[in-house]
Parts: sequence; structure tokens; C-alpha cells
Amino acid sequence: MSSKHKLFLAVTATLLSLTAGCADLLTFDLNAQVNEFVVFGDPTLHKQHISLDSSEVPAISMPMTSMAQGSVHLNSLLFYVTETGLSSSTDHDGLEFMTAMVVYAIPNNPHSGLPTIKLASWNGPAPAGTMVMDMEVDSNVDLNDYIAEGFSLKIGPAGVVPMDDVTMRGELTFSVSPL
Repeated sequence: MSSKHKLFLAVTATLLSLTAGCADLLTFDLNAQVNEFVVFGDPTLHKQHISLDSSEVPAISMPMTSMAQGSVHLNSLLFYVTETGLSSSTDHDGLEFMTAMVVYAIPNNPHSGLPTIKLASWNGPAPAGTMVMDMEVDSNVDLNDYIAEGFSLKIGPAGVVPMDDVTMRGELTFSVSPL
């Protein structure tokens, strides 16, 4: 191989390496919040160990702006108990009624052609006094098409009906790469 060809290959390899490195340099984290939602409780149903009805948690819209190109991946998702559901000074809500949770991305337009996809899951049970649930996310899913169409999070809790209403919020971190 001539020195001219070796130089060309070395320059090409360097440019490819620099281009890949630029994508990493431009990648940034975007934080978002899941609005507060309620997991409805009932002391009688709790004592009877009645299963949660996940259809009672409405889908939560995620208003985000899409990019013409690039990718958006979910890096982390956690849920935590808020004080809104506390009915008295002796009420101490926690997540011990939970045994699992799954979070799906659903397109707002059912005719978009995009499927419902699983984004995160958590398997319990939650120990007594647990206030935060750190979800295991599928960071391989590119959400850019869902953001362009508009999407919502469908939260599917599993466990038994809590003693009383429990209010929760969430925090998400997305990794955004504009290239």
C-alpha cells in the first residue's frame, strides 16, 4: 500500500473518530417531571387485599418538542410519594402497598402507527416506609418519533389498594443527542 493510501486511510479514520466524538460532545440531559397523580385508597379494600386497578391512574401527557433529527432516550425515572394525599398529621403514606409498576409510552394519536412501548419497570414489594421508587428503564428506546407525534405515559401500578389515597410525582431524565 502506498504512503498516499495510508495517509488517506489515517485521515478518514481520524475524521470518523472526530465525528463520532462530536455526537457525544453535543449530547445533553433533559429533566422533566411527571405531574402528580393519585393511587386511590380504601381501608376496607386494603384489609381484604383487593388488587389495584391500574386503569384508575390516567395517562399523563408529556408535552415535549421534537427535533428534526437526532435521538432521545430515557435514562432514569423515579416516582416518589408527595404530601398532598396526607389526610391528617398521623397519616404516613408510603409505597409498601406496591408490588410492581410498569410505565409505557403511548402515542396521543392512536392512528400514528406507533406502538405502545414499555419504558420502565419496577419489581417489589416495597419495604415499609419506602417513599421513592427508582424504576429500571429501557434506555435503548429512541423516543424522538413519539415526541414528534405527542405521547403520554401510562402508569400501571400493581399491588393492593392502599389504606387511603396516596399521591405521587415522578422525575425523568432524558439523554438528547441532536445528531
